[in-house]
Amino acid sequence: MSENSANIGVVGLAVMGSNLARNLASREGNTVAVYNRSRAKTDELVAEHPEAGFVPAFSYEEFAASLQKPRAAIIMVKAGRPTDAVIESLVEVFEPGDIIVDGG
Repeated sequence: MSENSANIGVVGLAVMGSNLARNLASREGNTVAVYNRSRAKTDELVAEHPEAGFVPAFSYEEFAASLQKPRAAIIMVKAGRPTDAVIESLVEVFEPGDIIVDGG
């Protein structure tokens, strides 16, 4: 993982999240940090799409450290308690001025 190397991040790498991450990575100038609670999903996405140049993270701390400030993260997890849990975890490692987008 590279400190502060990604300009946007995606949390939640099921079908919608992984496709969003790939779409963002395909845009010139974007480097995308990716995180999923299941390490296998992160490893799978990175291995299947090396051309995307993803910055994988395996904890919320690594995810936050991989993002340029002010940080921007898009959450792509199930609505309700799962989304609330991700927001709570990100708030612990993000700073005032960072952006969290609920995309679910």
